[in-house]
Amino acid sequence: IIYVARNCKDVIVSSYHFVKNLGLWGGENIEDFAHDFMNNEILYTSYWDHVVDFWKMRNEPYIFFTTYEQMQRDLGGVIQKLCSFLERPQLSPEQLEEMVKHLTFESMKSNDQTNLTGTLKETVPGVKEEFQFMRRGIVGSHKDEMTPELCIEIENWSKVQLAQHDLTEKDIFGEL
Repeated sequence: IIYVARNCKDVIVSSYHFVKNLGLWGGENIEDFAHDFMNNEILYTSYWDHVVDFWKMRNEPYIFFTTYEQMQRDLGGVIQKLCSFLERPQLSPEQLEEMVKHLTFESMKSNDQTNLTGTLKETVPGVKEEFQFMRRGIVGSHKDEMTPELCIEIENWSKVQLAQHDLTEKDIFGEL
């Protein structure tokens, strides 16, 4: 199992745009969505229960746990660790450079095989014109779309959720 976690606030923003523009959530704004998310009323929640379960299993031989943030900081290092996990040979420096270039968010966003925006717009009824399967991919982009008060509310909720497991966001994601 290859598991990629992403920080909660960016997940909320990304999920908000995804489900809203797919027509799967009919609320008013990101604040309402965040509250539904924290109350486990959104598809794929409870967020922290899911992440923590895999975090606790991260050292199992069949679990590869990484974070989106780590991939943004050092995609080459994550690829090398993944090669080891999959018991595959390490890539040459040239192969690694090519793989890193191929797997950047921007490269994947421009690839119709990984970015399903067009396919979903054509095949799913009710998809809004502004829908994007892959939108921005920026670590910390929640700062552009959430009020500071909402960010604090989510941070406090996260602290409570993680304290039950004696964890912090920094334990899982490093510095955000």
